[in-house]
Amino acid sequence: MYQISNGLSDMNDLSSITYSARYNEKNTTPDSKLLVFGTGFLLGLVFFYFVGKQLIEDSGVFSQGDIEPLKNFSMNESGYLIYIAGTRIKQFLFVMFCSLSIWSGCFLYTALGWSGFQLGILAYAAMYQHGVRGMFYCIFMLMPQGIFYFLAFVQVMNKKFGSDKKYYHKNINITKNKAMNIGENVKTFLNIMVLLCLGILSESYINPWLMKWILLFF
Repeated sequence: MYQISNGLSDMNDLSSITYSARYNEKNTTPDSKLLVFGTGFLLGLVFFYFVGKQLIEDSGVFSQGDIEPLKNFSMNESGYLIYIAGTRIKQFLFVMFCSLSIWSGCFLYTALGWSGFQLGILAYAAMYQHGVRGMFYCIFMLMPQGIFYFLAFVQVMNKKFGSDKKYYHKNINITKNKAMNIGENVKTFLNIMVLLCLGILSESYINPWLMKWILLFF
C-alpha cells in the first residue's frame, strides 16, 4: 500500500513538473499563432512595397473617388444583410471544415497567415493614400465585427489545439464522461455561432454607421 501511495505521489509530482515546464515555456516562447499572423502582416508590407504601390495607383483603391460612394451608402440597403450573412457563413463553414480535416493545423495556420497578409496590404494601402487618416479608416472598417470574428476564430483554434492545461489533467480527460465531452462541444459550437451572429449583425448595422462618421473627415 505504501509503495502504491508513493508511486501515485511520484506520478503527481511528475505531472506538476511537466505542467510547470510547459507553463514556463508558454510564457517565454512567442505564441506560434501570433508569429504566423505577424509574419503574414509583414509579408503584406513587403508585397505592397514592391508590387502594391503601382496596383493601388492603377486600380484607385482607397482613392477619393473610391471613397465618395461610401458616404451615401445606406445601412438599410436591400440585400446587404443577406449578402454579409451569406459571405461570412460560407467563410465560417470553410474554417470549420478545415479544422476537422487531417490537415487542420496547416489549414488554420495558413488562414491565420493569409489574414495577416491581407490586413497588412489593407493597412499600408490606406495609409499610402491618406496618411494617418488611412490608419483610422482601416480601424473603423474592421470594427466592431472584427472583434467577434476574431473571438470566433480563436474558439476554433483553441478547440483544435487545446491548452496547456490538458497535459496536467490528462488522466482526468481520459476517464471523462462521454456526455460531458459532447456537452462541451455543443457549448463551444453555440459560443462560436453567437459570436458569428453578433459579427454579422454589427457588420450590417453598426459598421456602416461608424464608416459614415469617419468618412466625414475624407
